[in-house]
Amino acid sequence: ILQPTLQGKLGPLAFQNSFSLTCLSIALRAGDHVFQDQTLDTVLPGEGVLIGDTATVLLQIGSLSVGPHASWLSPVSAQREGQVLRLGGIALLTLKDQHGLFGRTKVVASMSWGVVHPNGASLIPTAMLALTTESDL
Repeated sequence: ILQPTLQGKLGPLAFQNSFSLTCLSIALRAGDHVFQDQTLDTVLPGEGVLIGDTATVLLQIGSLSVGPHASWLSPVSAQREGQVLRLGGIALLTLKDQHGLFGRTKVVASMSWGVVHPNGASLIPTAMLALTTESDL
């Protein structure tokens, strides 16, 4: 996996763009040439190259950060199955920002829609709500 990330901040705006290049070589059952990847929510080829790009822009207002989020995934193989484009938004609420054990705690919420997906575009969003924490030892 090769995954360079570009990130920066200008005033209250922060951005992050992650590009990934992954070589796949997965043993599949006889006759199968793709598999369902639950993490990426798409069908991927057993062999080939996977290219992904994720971009997020956040506007920080006090302890709340909100912004648009785009995610693109394209397998490069003979089958050309599994292309995905998701568009949506993300919000992060910082509950605690200190040094020490469980010093930085955030609530993260994200919602995105599959604009391009192997199962077709969907009006039903994929949603995520999480509690994250970081610690200094």
